[in-house]
Amino acid sequence: MSRKKLKHIASEHNEELLAAFIVRMDASEIGFIDDVSRDERTHGRYFGCSTKGNRTHKNQPFVPGSRISLEALLTLDGIVTCTAVEGSMTKELFLEWLEFMIESRASRMAL
Repeated sequence: MSRKKLKHIASEHNEELLAAFIVRMDASEIGFIDDVSRDERTHGRYFGCSTKGNRTHKNQPFVPGSRISLEALLTLDGIVTCTAVEGSMTKELFLEWLEFMIESRASRMAL
């Protein structure tokens, strides 16, 4: 997000609407989504050390295509729902997860 866009959003800040939202908000509705990814190169170093005048060599595995991405929803009740995807999480997969997993949970809690 650019600084110009943030300034525009901040200029539209309305204290009355914020206060109404806080009064209406329930603590069970707060949730945080986080993602983690791991592959065989996760612990590899970007930089190495060597004596002056010598090239740095680093040995680490090169395993293309073995990446795992995890998404989880954390609420006050703990981790509510999570998913694991082989490869990188794409926008389509993320939106599908949001739509079917999180919205279905919200509708069950409303009952």
